[in-house]
Amino acid sequence: GLFLVERSEADSALVSKLLFNIGNVHQARNDHDKAIEFFERALAIDEAQGNAFGVAAVAVNLSSSFIKEGNADASLEASLRAQRAAGEIGDDYLRAAAVGNEAEVYLMRGELDLAEERLRETLGLAKEVGDIQTEITAMIRIALVRSQTGDHAAALQYAEDALSLATASE
Repeated sequence: GLFLVERSEADSALVSKLLFNIGNVHQARNDHDKAIEFFERALAIDEAQGNAFGVAAVAVNLSSSFIKEGNADASLEASLRAQRAAGEIGDDYLRAAAVGNEAEVYLMRGELDLAEERLRETLGLAKEVGDIQTEITAMIRIALVRSQTGDHAAALQYAEDALSLATASE
């Protein structure tokens, strides 16, 4: 005989979380091909269920793994997907991470104006939600862009502000 069992939404949500967590372990081990594989599987489940939070969280990490692999196009696509999902649920914490990844893509491509624009948005979102780590990272990345464009005074100011924020939050 043939036995068919339909998964409940709760079961699928659990499977998605497990896939996401396994992807995170592979990402931490710098095995980005494996991380991408698990993130894509989790993303498919979250999208099928209409779980915008899951889509946003998974797509942010997927975007990060694509950045590490040097795949700018795939990273940008995942970042934009994360931004849409985070926007649907009003999650500025996830949106800041997704916009930050978009900025990284522009840095990879040497599109400094777009990178700085997106980094400034990331910085604003991070400040709004109190995400000091993302705020510091955005400031350092803006300092890098300012330095690359020859505005060393602004680069130094952003770097010093990031250092002040980092030491104040210890």
